[in-house]
Amino acid sequence: MTMIAADKKAFRIHQGEAALARLATTSNGLTPFQQAGFLAPLLRGVNALDDFRLIEIRADGGALLLPVSIVQLGLFRLADIAGGKQASFHAATSDGLLAISAQTLRRHLINAGREIGIDAFTFSDCPLTYNDRDNPLAILARQASPSSGWKLALEGEAEEILARLSDRDDRKKLRQKANRLAALGTIHAGWAETPEARAAAFEALFRWKAERFGAAGIDDPFATDAIRTSLAAMAETGVLRLFTLRAGNRLVAVLAGLVGDRCFSGMLNGHEPEAEIARTSPGEQLLPHLIRALCADGFRHFDLGVGEARYKAHYCPARIALVDCAVAASAKGILAARLFLAMRAAKRTIKQSPKLMELLTRLRRLRSGKPYKA
Repeated sequence: MTMIAADKKAFRIHQGEAALARLATTSNGLTPFQQAGFLAPLLRGVNALDDFRLIEIRADGGALLLPVSIVQLGLFRLADIAGGKQASFHAATSDGLLAISAQTLRRHLINAGREIGIDAFTFSDCPLTYNDRDNPLAILARQASPSSGWKLALEGEAEEILARLSDRDDRKKLRQKANRLAALGTIHAGWAETPEARAAAFEALFRWKAERFGAAGIDDPFATDAIRTSLAAMAETGVLRLFTLRAGNRLVAVLAGLVGDRCFSGMLNGHEPEAEIARTSPGEQLLPHLIRALCADGFRHFDLGVGEARYKAHYCPARIALVDCAVAASAKGILAARLFLAMRAAKRTIKQSPKLMELLTRLRRLRSGKPYKA
């Protein structure tokens, strides 16, 4: 642990295992992705603990805890979101009732950045609020992220919630699809509770993800043994839970999500791509069953991560506003921060334009050697 000489009472920097131990003393992160139960198996699994820091900023009423990972990107040394591609949201969490101004937070971050030897902090996909709690990072200067998140408040009985989400025609169409799927075997939905059930769910998910990412020309973030082992470790502790849908003995859809503070955040999902099954929309059929299970287990918040999709808008209709922030800690970091924000703005422009997204899809498929299908 290193104390900051410039202001010893202001904050501390924890590193590696000591950082995880300090983070574990808090009840929960602002989102499930800031909790030690998620970060510990992930960082240990990918051998990234040496680059992990927890910045603890103390102010009136409590402390702000900011988990970051140090990365080298070209000429720049950056402190980026802890959890990398596996984390949906980036946030700091408050230990106690924290009172801090944007100016004070920025000053402490600059000092901390200099202490740990980085050029800039780059914070992407920061929710303004999550589970009715404010994200302390959102008080910094910010711009809109490329995409939004989508959530559902689990207030009231499950059937009342589902009735609000779907009209009579929607429910009729889903019943018809369920009947077609049931022709392949009796429908079963529920949590993967045993090691064998979890292993089968992961095996199917990773296979489906590999096929989908390969077809789109996108690198598969779940391809390495280290990531897969880390996710399995989270599932063993219950930090990550898997919900499955079966037709007879056949697994047809899986959704895995992180849990914390009565929140369930969808992390990865997939379904059987075989045409006969895919036509019944098994991933969508899974969601009403999952919402019922979450309500029965006392969850109050459900989200499906970052990004737009029709099924997200249907079952998680409330928007989670996301922003990007950057704080330079060196002269070189000024350029790094500007480049980061410019690239994120460009990504937003592409994401908001169907024509540009189509062009990007073509380029990805050309890079992967896959033929493009309009």
